[in-house]
Amino acid sequence: MVLPAAHGLSVDAAEVPGRAGAVLLSARIPPKTLRVRLFLDLAVDEDAEGLSALRHEAAAWLASDAGCDLELPGEPGLVYRNAVCTGADAWDALFEDGSCELAFTAFDPVAWGQGQEVVPAGGRAGLSFVVGGTYRTLPTFVMEAAAGDGVTVEDDDTGAHVEVERAFLGGEEVIIDCGAGRAWVDGEAADSDVTLDSDFFWLEPGPHELSFTGCADFTANFTERWL
Repeated sequence: MVLPAAHGLSVDAAEVPGRAGAVLLSARIPPKTLRVRLFLDLAVDEDAEGLSALRHEAAAWLASDAGCDLELPGEPGLVYRNAVCTGADAWDALFEDGSCELAFTAFDPVAWGQGQEVVPAGGRAGLSFVVGGTYRTLPTFVMEAAAGDGVTVEDDDTGAHVEVERAFLGGEEVIIDCGAGRAWVDGEAADSDVTLDSDFFWLEPGPHELSFTGCADFTANFTERWL
């Protein structure tokens, strides 16, 4: 396996007359190319016909045009999503010890790690936890509404918050998905009830304190992301 040491950023810049260099306008992480070697590691001996069938089965599997999850040797517990095979060298032998090099492009270039669910400690009106990984993650919140006119989740450090404003009888399940930028109440879309000053926020790696209002119960779910 050949794993890049870092992500080379794609940047947009503009030249400024009379000034050396340029002004950086934006930068983003582009899709990531991962190179691995595939071996014909057989549990039983195969004749030429059997080996040919295996090679064709591997070719069919690698030709999938739908983005798949890719787990790499040497990267335990991490998954690259939306990966497709975008390059393949020739087999170096057509026998049991044959191998070839493959190139996968991960269009979601930041690896996904362990999923976490955070529940409140007894009697607390908020959550205190640490986000692992090396890249920000977009959480999902599941809340049980109390009777009132809205529920809110807020990051105490940044002030970013999401509020669902409507009349609650109490007991409704409210889901706020920051990755999708959407909200649901008892399984029905509630995007129109999200207040205009809401901001579907991410969580940077490190400690966090979240506050919840209008809720009888609540949990936070997220997946660690790794550069």
